[in-house]
Amino acid sequence: MKSELTITPKGDTINILEGKALEPKHPLALKIIGQIESVNTYLTARRGTQQLPGTLQYIDKDVAVITMDEANMTITLDVDPNNPFGTEVVGKLEFNPDLLSWCINKDKKFTREQLITLLKFNRRFFADPSQHRIMLDAYQKLNLTGQTNFKNETDGRGNKDLAFKKTIDSSTIPTDFTLEMPVFKGQPAKKFRVEICLDATDASVMFWFESVELIEVIETDRKKIFNDQVAGYADFAIIWK
Repeated sequence: MKSELTITPKGDTINILEGKALEPKHPLALKIIGQIESVNTYLTARRGTQQLPGTLQYIDKDVAVITMDEANMTITLDVDPNNPFGTEVVGKLEFNPDLLSWCINKDKKFTREQLITLLKFNRRFFADPSQHRIMLDAYQKLNLTGQTNFKNETDGRGNKDLAFKKTIDSSTIPTDFTLEMPVFKGQPAKKFRVEICLDATDASVMFWFESVELIEVIETDRKKIFNDQVAGYADFAIIWK
């Protein structure tokens, strides 16, 4: 049950309430996740601003910690690691979704129809547009023939020898091409050579992509990007994972 007492000292009114107080409201912990440049962008934006000591976004270089995790491709700024409501900024280096759709160097195989569809709708990423036309036309006309031979030799126990042979006329199809696209989101485009591999089974022909050059681009660019970012964190405590 609540009661109210009103006091009026010298014309001013003070209300005193009795009863259950409102639940205290804690500040919201701010966590920002963006592209790999996010930590540098945040620090640059806060330089010269009137952030007072004790506020959640005040940056004290003697307190803040920056964690570099190259394996998981993240850079994390903890403005106040000991404060559960302290601001956290995470920069993530992510692969370009357009690159991931090719499943290069992955355990993913495509039927001829899937391969043709992938080629058809990704012309913009071919370094040489004429190469795209030649490749698409070649795989649309690829001749797949199959021949099945049965040997009706039995041993009286129901066992039968079955032979199946599929012949692929692949002499006229291109086996490699060059893509030009960003490997990582928000980064400049890179050129790299891709090989088309194929495997004939008793039921179909499957295709997949491999690229040694892509592996080299990923490793080289990732190291360069992280080194470029860390150059902007002078005077901060930096932890490498």
